[in-house]
Amino acid sequence: MNKYYADLVRALNNAAIVTSTDLEGRITFVNEKFCEISGYSQQELLGKTHSIVKSKVHSKEFFEQLWNTITRGRVWYGEICNRKKTGELYWVQATILPIFDKDSGEIYKYDAIRFDITEMKKRELAEQKKASLYQAVIDSPDGFARIDIHGSFLGVSDAYCQLTGYSREELLTMNVRDLDIVDDEGYNSARIQYIIKKGYGVFESKRRCKDSSICTVQVTATYSPVDGGIIFLFLHDISRQKMAEK
Repeated sequence: MNKYYADLVRALNNAAIVTSTDLEGRITFVNEKFCEISGYSQQELLGKTHSIVKSKVHSKEFFEQLWNTITRGRVWYGEICNRKKTGELYWVQATILPIFDKDSGEIYKYDAIRFDITEMKKRELAEQKKASLYQAVIDSPDGFARIDIHGSFLGVSDAYCQLTGYSREELLTMNVRDLDIVDDEGYNSARIQYIIKKGYGVFESKRRCKDSSICTVQVTATYSPVDGGIIFLFLHDISRQKMAEK
């Protein structure tokens, strides 16, 4: 049985950050995993509070709620962002348990088990950033479209539809050649090849709308090689500016 518990403790030490604190929050025990992740030695951590790894990401109220939970004898679960000795941030999934004295029934220490979830949080934050950027593009008054390397539409924003007068369903059956007003039939293909080669492009273009009116747009294009190649187009209507110039 002793070997069983020894193996269990060894496995826990390899996988989890384990600490104990007294009633004032001073650290009385740290395992090697905590030292490894935080960058602090045991000597630097013992006797200190967890403010030594405080990241300032969380509010004062966050820690007050945590402290109120465990001092009332309840277990606290949550995610905490900490700061390493180097200044680098890391995230943990924490479980903090009040430990009761078997004789007095009073809390005499707090044990915490934490798991490093930094990589998971990085992915979450990246997805949130991507979603925010996508929403900003969708909500933008400028037109946005995705086309393949042949110029066929793959996706368009509401603003692009309003700019051209075509519905999304109509545009998804069309090609940018159907809208661009150019004298040279090969101009569009050459421009697409330029964007693919350079990775981006900025140019002015005249577009024929569904009602036969003509608008002048400034196009910012970027190329991504994913899924066989996709070109992202951002269109800003400069028709009034061009009229003013004339």
